[in-house]
Amino acid sequence: MMRLVWVAVLALASARAAQVDDGPARYLGALRAYASGEREAAVARVGPLAWEEMDAAFGRFRSEVNRAGRCRTCPDTLANEPIRAAAMLHLDRDLVENPPHQDVEQPPPCGGRHARRALEYAELLALRERTREFARRFYVAMTWRAEWDACLFQAVGWARTGLVAFPDDPDLLLALGVTHEKAARLGGKDPGRLLREARRHLARVVAVDPGRLSARVHLGRVLWRLGQLDEARRTLEAAVEVGGGGEGLYLAHVFLGHVHGRAGRPAAAADAFRRALAIAADGPVATIGLAHALRQQGDLDGAARIVDRALGSETARFDPYRDYNADNARDVARLFDALREEARQ
Repeated sequence: MMRLVWVAVLALASARAAQVDDGPARYLGALRAYASGEREAAVARVGPLAWEEMDAAFGRFRSEVNRAGRCRTCPDTLANEPIRAAAMLHLDRDLVENPPHQDVEQPPPCGGRHARRALEYAELLALRERTREFARRFYVAMTWRAEWDACLFQAVGWARTGLVAFPDDPDLLLALGVTHEKAARLGGKDPGRLLREARRHLARVVAVDPGRLSARVHLGRVLWRLGQLDEARRTLEAAVEVGGGGEGLYLAHVFLGHVHGRAGRPAAAADAFRRALAIAADGPVATIGLAHALRQQGDLDGAARIVDRALGSETARFDPYRDYNADNARDVARLFDALREEARQ
């Protein structure tokens, strides 16, 4: 009788062990399917899996990465493992469960548990020389995704996590600075503190990458909002000297016009707004700024003509200022597509 009991216990233990083994096997199967290009099928397969099953496989990957880090001369047992695919698979599953912002009035859902697991895989990838650049760009893309959806707390956290692995990376610093600036613009708690944080990170970008126009433009606006007009003027004048993309240069002139206007220099402000309009004709923000500067100089007729011309224009007027806080995040879909392609094996 006792022997039969032990047989039953051993059979039950074996069944449970088989279940544990089958779980990671199903998960690893989904990872390999994703790596082979079966993206949609893999995303669907991972949905019903229990987290205990996925945690078991993740734990094995993490242990092996840590072991490899302690033994640089040991064979690379992870060379053919789909760790990059794992990060992208969890990202895509999160996009299914928490779709990107679609310009609706309801608050967009922010990244959930699958997004956090994707970031955990990125931390492993950042420890391996052959996948560090992939991890760096993944952190950048995830930060911009959160910033685009106004999930600013997540954007800050993910950028800071990336900066632990990649200190002074200009892409991550720019994303972190712009996120703080956007939080201040959207009425976040203590906007002065948020702007000072934005200034700190954006100034680091300029120090690391002096030729980055967008960093100088954002820094100039932040300094203007902080009331540091002389420093804002110098920063925006340097941005104009850097030159580059039309939209960035337009914004540099617009913000320079605002700085001159705030400092009581309407003639200089009018000149800056005219230069902006030479880049984006009839741009509404520059047009309003120019009309205001002419009015401050006493040129009421000139201001009226500017406004009348703008109101009478039949052309569609796009102003780069409309997407100012999202200008860097617009390419996030392209960034993710490139990472998905790299994750294929």
